[in-house]
Amino acid sequence: MVRTQRAHAAMLLRLPSDMLLKIASHVVAPGLVVAAGKNLEARTALRKGTDAAERSRFGGIGLTIKEAEHRLRGPYMLDGPVEAKHLETRRAAGSALLKAIPYPDDELAIALIAYGADVNATHPGIGYTLLHTAHEARNPPRLASFLIAAGADLDARCRAPNSAGLSPLTWSIDCGSGTERSYALASFLIEQGCDIVQADADFAHQSEHESLLAALDDHPTTPAKTRLMESISLSLETAEPARRQAAADAARSLPTQFGPDAVGMHSGFDSDAYSDY
Repeated sequence: MVRTQRAHAAMLLRLPSDMLLKIASHVVAPGLVVAAGKNLEARTALRKGTDAAERSRFGGIGLTIKEAEHRLRGPYMLDGPVEAKHLETRRAAGSALLKAIPYPDDELAIALIAYGADVNATHPGIGYTLLHTAHEARNPPRLASFLIAAGADLDARCRAPNSAGLSPLTWSIDCGSGTERSYALASFLIEQGCDIVQADADFAHQSEHESLLAALDDHPTTPAKTRLMESISLSLETAEPARRQAAADAARSLPTQFGPDAVGMHSGFDSDAYSDY
């Protein structure tokens, strides 16, 4: 097996450097660089190609893994929420990712995503992901696009008893307080194919509002809000009755957030919840 791998590496490195660069530009494969050994021309071409591939990940995040680590170990570790222990595993980096918003800019979150943080990391108590709170980012659709491209769950549900079942779409509408950023994120999530029918059913079960549209009615009318309401209305009106019933049944299986032990919707990051990270 080892001999076969070495033979394949030797064959690969006989290719012209421009072809090696093109090959490496289409895959994130640092192992190719190691295989080049002392062949400087091949190693340089492979390194350039691999760097290009890493920067193009997640729709063009623009950072290699090493560049992201350098940024995280610099200013973000000195004056931000990142600690050395957060760079040990994807799960640990995911715990830092949950603390990245709100922050003065979105670049901390982007660096953590580029580094390889688990984008589906959840708050230990409530169970929200960064996609739930992305409406607080400076550019929510941009951040959400990187998260989704990196594998974030569009329909991630929070845990009981607090906000059980509520999705990123629901949070952007209910917790976004009618801001243009929250509308932009909600519309983007819909464009990406989030489950509007289930989100609406879950929200009706968990909230004092009858629906997502009823919650939106509480906010001043703007063009962005009108477009969002039209998108939600269309999805709900065209959903098959069986689909609506299945969503309602699934929502009723969830505990409500209004029980005696519930503390309500997310209102900020709880640093104590991360004392074990």
